[in-house]
Formats: sequence, structure tokens, C-alpha cells
Amino acid sequence: MLAGWLAKFHTDPFDRMLVAQSIIHDMVILTPDPHIEQYAVRVLW
Repeated sequence: MLAGWLAKFHTDPFDRMLVAQSIIHDMVILTPDPHIEQYAVRVLW
């Protein structure tokens, strides 16, 4: 449900779902996608 409330930095629904999961579970996302970095998540690449 959080994925639907996220800002529209990224239009890919699967990536938005990954961002929501990483926020809920305090996880790091491994990606080179610069759009993901705009969310309040930890990103490594």
C-alpha cells in the first residue's frame, strides 16, 4: 500500500514496490537507477 503513496519520482510500479519494501523493512537497495536515490532509502551501487 505504501507504494501507492510514494512520490512519483519513478514511474515503474515494480521499482516503486521495491522502494516501499525497503522503507518498511529498513533495507538497502542495490541499483544504479538515479530515480531510486530520490526516495528516502539507502542505495548502494
